[in-house]
Amino acid sequence: MEQEDLPGEYVAEAAAPPATTEPESQAQLPVVQQVPLDALQAERSERQRLQEEVRLMRDNMALMQAQQKFQQNQHAEPESKLSDDDVLTVGEAKKYLNTIDNNYRMGLQELKIAQKYPDYQTTVTKYLPEVLKQNPSLRSTLEKTQDFELAYYLAKNSSSYISENKSAKKNADAERIVKNAGKAGSLSSVGQSSPISEAKRYKDMSDDEFRNTVSQNLGYY
Repeated sequence: MEQEDLPGEYVAEAAAPPATTEPESQAQLPVVQQVPLDALQAERSERQRLQEEVRLMRDNMALMQAQQKFQQNQHAEPESKLSDDDVLTVGEAKKYLNTIDNNYRMGLQELKIAQKYPDYQTTVTKYLPEVLKQNPSLRSTLEKTQDFELAYYLAKNSSSYISENKSAKKNADAERIVKNAGKAGSLSSVGQSSPISEAKRYKDMSDDEFRNTVSQNLGYY
C-alpha cells in the first residue's frame, strides 16, 4: 500500500549536498613580489647620491648667477639713465670712467687666470661647490671680491680634488716606472731582481709606501 500523507504532517525531503567547487588555480592568486633588502638599500643610496649632486649643481648655478649679476651691475652704463639734456658733472664723469676701468681690469684678470690655469673652468665648476658647502662665508667673499684666482685655489685645495688627483698621480708614476723598467737596464742592475717585477710592485703599495719609496729613489733621504 502506498503511504498517504496525513493532514498536518510535514514530510521533509533530503537536502541536496552542497555543491563543491574546485580550488582556484594558484596562477589566479595575486603574486606578492618581495624585493631584496640589499636592492632597496642600493636604490636609496643611489637616490641620495643623485639628490646631493643636484644640490651641488644648484649651488654652483647660484654662484655663477650671482657672479653674472654682479658683472651686469658693473657693466651697466650710467649714461643710460641720463637724458640728452642732462649735464654730466666732474664727479659723475670720474665715477663712470672708474667703472669702465674696473670692468676692464676684471675682464683682464679673468683672462689671465684662464690662460695661466688651463683647467680653471673645469676645476672651479666641479670642486668649488664643495668648498662653499663647507664654508658658506666664502660665497659672499667671492661675490664681493670677484677673485678668480682665489676661487681656483680653493677648488684645487678641496678634499675631493686632492684625493682624486693623488690617486691619478700615483697611477701615472707607477705606469711611468713600469714603462722605464721595460727598457734595457744599466750595469748596476745586473744580479738584482727583475726591473719589471720590481716596478709592478709599486702598484700594490699604499700611498705612504709609494711616496716613501719614490723619495728614497730620488735621494731625498
